[in-house]
Amino acid sequence: MEAFEEFFADLPLDPYIKEKYRTRRWSRILLSGEELIKLPQGYFYQSKDYNPLVGDVNREFAQAIA
Repeated sequence: MEAFEEFFADLPLDPYIKEKYRTRRWSRILLSGEELIKLPQGYFYQSKDYNPLVGDVNREFAQAIA
C-alpha cells in the first residue's frame, strides 16, 4: 500500500462537483500476474441511476498513473 501513497498525496479537485469538496484522479489498469499494465485513459461514466449527482456524463479526470 505504501507504493500507492504518492498517488493520493496531491489530488486535484473534481471539476464536476460545484461545491469543490471532492478530489479525484482516475486511471485504468490491468493486473497481469505481478505486473500492472496502464490502459488507455478514456472517459469515466456512471448512469444517473447509479450516480444521481453527476451521472449520465462522460467525465475526464487527471490520471492517477502517469
